[in-house]
Amino acid sequence: MDTDQLSMAPAWSTTQTAYAAIDAMQGQPAPQRVAAVFLLFNELVTALGSDPSQAIDMARRMARHAEDHYSLELNALRAYIRNEVIAK
Repeated sequence: MDTDQLSMAPAWSTTQTAYAAIDAMQGQPAPQRVAAVFLLFNELVTALGSDPSQAIDMARRMARHAEDHYSLELNALRAYIRNEVIAK
């Protein structure tokens, strides 16, 4: 994988994909869903040979871009996490 392409991934479709991924785990208990995301993040970063802090920085930049241009989608993802993952 060309890791340079990660920073150019479209914010809208990336937000939609994140929503779909977390929605796919809906049948699992909340702690297991959160731990699964952490595990997946660790395994992806490790497989790519990337620095986890750089991956988090990239995700933060993407979130800021989504806030500016795709706030409805990002707010829906945040509300879903807050109401369907964290609150349960």
